[in-house]
Amino acid sequence: MQMSIKYVGKILKNNGYAFHVVANRIVNTVILPTSYAIKDIFEYYGFEYIKTYIRDIPNKRMPPMNSPTNVAGETSKTMLKEHIVAMKKSDNIINID
Repeated sequence: MQMSIKYVGKILKNNGYAFHVVANRIVNTVILPTSYAIKDIFEYYGFEYIKTYIRDIPNKRMPPMNSPTNVAGETSKTMLKEHIVAMKKSDNIINID
């Protein structure tokens, strides 16, 4: 992810916008906040955070619930929402190498 964001920083014009769509994955009932990691990596490369839009995942093919512990009757939600992280490339960004 970091390398792709770095590449976006190299090719995007100053004051341009980047939108990254991710889902915060749930592993064994623990939410992995991928959207926050994406925001942090973009900021590391000089981008300004605009907003994160959250919406239902359209045409979801995974079941809404699963059993991450493999214990009968214990279920947990799967990824139900996608996070669209909006960032803006600063006009005073230092060269990204």
